[in-house]
Amino acid sequence: MILFKINGISLTKNPTDINQSKQIVANSGRTIDGTLVMDIIANKDNLAITWDYLSSIDMNTLQTQINNSGFVTIEYADPLVTAGQLKQITATVKSLAYSPYYDNKTSTIMWQNIKANFVEI
Repeated sequence: MILFKINGISLTKNPTDINQSKQIVANSGRTIDGTLVMDIIANKDNLAITWDYLSSIDMNTLQTQINNSGFVTIEYADPLVTAGQLKQITATVKSLAYSPYYDNKTSTIMWQNIKANFVEI
């Protein structure tokens, strides 16, 4: 089962962890008598996606999709969506962190501790 797609492309390995949070975008102010008033403008999804390890091919795919434009389409598993389907959002990349790892068995470079943070626009 696929748990994550970026711009319609799935990686060969599902994320190790998908942390979801909500951000409330609001406009607040006070009336003349001091009463606080607040207008909720939107509820935005924040995603922190983590992989323990990715191959060079998957890492290249991830970075290519992130670098293609300022916006990406993310599809991910969400508890409010029907089982077997993915929720889709348009997001910006807040951060991408990773470190190289040399795999002695295959004599290739792998990527470890990959953390990508996305914020819905």
